[in-house]
Amino acid sequence: MYKFGVLVSYDCTSNRTRSKIIDVCLNFDLARIQYSVFTGSLTAHALKDLKTALKQIAADGSPISIFVQKIAIGEINDFVLIEHMENRLHRFHKYTRNRLI
Repeated sequence: MYKFGVLVSYDCTSNRTRSKIIDVCLNFDLARIQYSVFTGSLTAHALKDLKTALKQIAADGSPISIFVQKIAIGEINDFVLIEHMENRLHRFHKYTRNRLI
């Protein structure tokens, strides 16, 4: 069965709504690649179910933006982690600490 690559990103102010979105994404075995971004591969039927579940969450009236982008399955493997945030922050603090007056 053919699978599509999926990229889901969201922005919301409600912790309750955010938790629901996270639960849905994890239930579809999507991997969290950033705080509000998930990716993975889904069949067409699962993708439809994911969209339905996310639309139900969005219908509760909270201010929310959810983007679901279908991507070519080969492009998922092309994602590259350029730099881990902790490494960048560590280097920034080291840099600024050495230059404080």
